[in-house]
Amino acid sequence: MRSLFIHQLCLEETSPALHTRIIELVEKLEATVDQPEQQIMLLLETGRIHHYYGFVEKAHRNIERASEIAGISYCFSGESLTVIL
Repeated sequence: MRSLFIHQLCLEETSPALHTRIIELVEKLEATVDQPEQQIMLLLETGRIHHYYGFVEKAHRNIERASEIAGISYCFSGESLTVIL
């Protein structure tokens, strides 16, 4: 998943084929991840991927879910993210 996303970042335009493959891998990973730390990392990484491809609501839901699991609060400010522990 990460290598495909890095490949995407090297391209000038978004690739629907790469996006489809990344999402397929995410779905497989979601089925195997059971530790909270792993869930948080996966949710944050997929949130970044969704945001890159323009799926802002999906990205927001992933970040929200990760913050619930981690027990932290956050707020968006402009283009940055502030985490409140």
